[in-house]
Amino acid sequence: MNRSLTLLKQLAALYDLRDCGIDYCDSFKESVSDGLDVNLQEMSSLIAQCSLCALSKQRVRKLYPIGGAKKGLMIVVDEPNAYENEEGRWFSGEGGRMLKNIIERAMRLTIDDIYLTSAIKCHSFGTLSEEYVKRCAPFLINECERVKPNAILCFGTYAFGALTGSVEKTEKARGRIFSSPFGSVMATFSINHLQRNPASKKLTMEDIDLALKTAEIRRASSP
Repeated sequence: MNRSLTLLKQLAALYDLRDCGIDYCDSFKESVSDGLDVNLQEMSSLIAQCSLCALSKQRVRKLYPIGGAKKGLMIVVDEPNAYENEEGRWFSGEGGRMLKNIIERAMRLTIDDIYLTSAIKCHSFGTLSEEYVKRCAPFLINECERVKPNAILCFGTYAFGALTGSVEKTEKARGRIFSSPFGSVMATFSINHLQRNPASKKLTMEDIDLALKTAEIRRASSP
């Protein structure tokens, strides 16, 4: 645990140097998944103490990954929304309620059935970028290694890219199964996109069907 926290502090210092235009040793390995070999509870503590980028300084309340992953499905969104940042709990705001409806009504699953997390651990306030994805990567990698999901459904281009390294947009990536060191990965539209483009919900349902089939999950019957 202390070693992992030390690694995060070292990363923060090195990133600060890079932001100032100072190069550091090429042998330094940015991906510290091996160093973050901690359980999920310990990782939540590390997230709370993280200062790898400016977003951590704008975080109002801590938001931790949740779920029991009993059915082997992992859901990764791009980032927490503004309401989740304010309240420190998932499913806040209109976007959060939409995600909850997708899990409970479209998938017919409970939070215990899945594992829910984000590629970027803090809300970006409209400054979402690949750089933030890279800085949060050690957390997401550690989560995947701990959860060992049968399938991962990514809601958004940044979440998808974080796990596959692909720069493909959701429109082109969706409908396919991508192999990764962490299991089968699929892409669908971000919650923000679905809020702005309700017509995309039909395509998202197709992506959900593919993810459930890949995870070998059979939907529960409607009440």
